[in-house]
Amino acid sequence: MHEYLIWPGGSEKVLQELVAFAPQAPLYVSLFSAHTLPPSWQELSIHTSFLQGWAKWLGVLRPDYHARLKYLLPWMPLAYESFDLSGYDCVISSSHAFAKGILTGASTLHLSYIHSPTRYLWENRELYLQREGLGRSGPVGAIGQWLLHRLRQWDFLAAQRPDLLIANSQHIRRRIAKLYRREAVVIYPPVPLQGLEPVADPSADYDLVAGRLVPYKRVDLAIAACERLGRRLLVVGEGPELARLKRLAGPQVEFLPHQPPDRFRELLANCRLLLFPW
Repeated sequence: MHEYLIWPGGSEKVLQELVAFAPQAPLYVSLFSAHTLPPSWQELSIHTSFLQGWAKWLGVLRPDYHARLKYLLPWMPLAYESFDLSGYDCVISSSHAFAKGILTGASTLHLSYIHSPTRYLWENRELYLQREGLGRSGPVGAIGQWLLHRLRQWDFLAAQRPDLLIANSQHIRRRIAKLYRREAVVIYPPVPLQGLEPVADPSADYDLVAGRLVPYKRVDLAIAACERLGRRLLVVGEGPELARLKRLAGPQVEFLPHQPPDRFRELLANCRLLLFPW
């Protein structure tokens, strides 16, 4: 069980390793976009929720999906609870939001790998509401606050359902303990690190930010810092924040789209600093 498959990122790399661990197992997701993912994903046995048809109608299944995914947010808990998983002995969920909230049979073992507690429900509420145009006063703002309140209630209850929570780091383990009142076992992300070797004498004169360009990663802070210090910055990635970040950036900032693995390893090995502001 995974959140959704629309655009490849870090959690999808972990999912690939889980699929390789159990290649015969079917994969359940709320949404799946075949044309925005590498062809290898299309070879899997993938089951989608009732939101798949809604997502096609809303235009969610494309690289800039973040702008429209919010319209499906109120229905996400129901989408995951609607899967019938009663016939399975074991279910592994890969979750950074709702996937941990699936309903399983009494005899089914549910292991949930938590990439993060749902960020925009707990620690990035105001930032999320502001970016989505729901942070203003009046009826719209009140509805946004009420919706996140109800989703937080569901999210807490959903985190009690798995038999075992697995955190991807000590940091996430501490957040799980604070927000969900549960202990988690730490298993670091099972992704290949071959080729990620340090370079003794980096040849380039740039700092680097890489990842999905979404609000909580706070790439705007990296841009502001490098502009203030007069340092060259490369921003590698795509996402809904791209247009806003370009407006903030000065001439010392260069934006690059998603890079092939070999090229990204080269950029990473030769940067002066890797910045991760959030």
